[in-house]
Amino acid sequence: MRLVPLLLSSLLAAGAARADDGAWTDLGAALPGANGPPILNVQGFPVAGSPIRVELRRALAQTPAILVVGTQNASLPFGGGTLVPSPDVLSPAIMTSANGAVDLDAVFPAGVALGVDLHLQWWITDPTNPGGYAASNARKGTTADTPEPGTFPAQWIDGTQCASEPKIQVHAYNDDFYILRQSLCTHYEAPFFYLIFGDTKVMLEDTGAGSIGPTLASTVYGIIADWLVANGKTSIELVVVHSHAHGDHTAGDSAFQGQ
Repeated sequence: MRLVPLLLSSLLAAGAARADDGAWTDLGAALPGANGPPILNVQGFPVAGSPIRVELRRALAQTPAILVVGTQNASLPFGGGTLVPSPDVLSPAIMTSANGAVDLDAVFPAGVALGVDLHLQWWITDPTNPGGYAASNARKGTTADTPEPGTFPAQWIDGTQCASEPKIQVHAYNDDFYILRQSLCTHYEAPFFYLIFGDTKVMLEDTGAGSIGPTLASTVYGIIADWLVANGKTSIELVVVHSHAHGDHTAGDSAFQGQ
């Protein structure tokens, strides 16, 4: 698959900013070496154009390490441990630092096929093991689509101008996705709400804190009315959901019941 060598060549090329972790599942299967189990961390998202970093920690210092990338979980016995990725592509040997670390930064390549599982694992030369290797834990990420384009406001209301600040700030991220922020002047929780339009339904996530319900309802219905005109429609079904059940996310429910 073309994506695998593209990803590896990107990682071996140039630097990019560090991004959030959480998109990569830890599969375990480390083979301890001289410094214990080497650690693989992957930060960033397997989405075209997203910054990504692949790290190696706790490996033997100043020794060759190879990153194995594959689209399958092969779990093959190798070198006294388990080679988790199918060995579709192997990086050139990379020398670990004096701290036993390697950092590879890149931008996830374009032309990504969606729904492809990528398995990563470091294998490190380590003569303390009979097989001559240590191995990191393996991680799996699944390629996803790029986020819809949109914009964020220059700033969110912050409760510092209560005389002039609206009770709810409305921002159109794009034509079909609205972000609403409740003012700190109305409640200390100041939650965000998300209004997302589809072809036949529009979803509102959460209904706010305190007594914001009627104001939120009128704001939401106003946005919906404008959206219907812009899209040449006469009606659309509103579905109200909750991210979770805390009071600052459900207090305005009554303003939407029976509508």
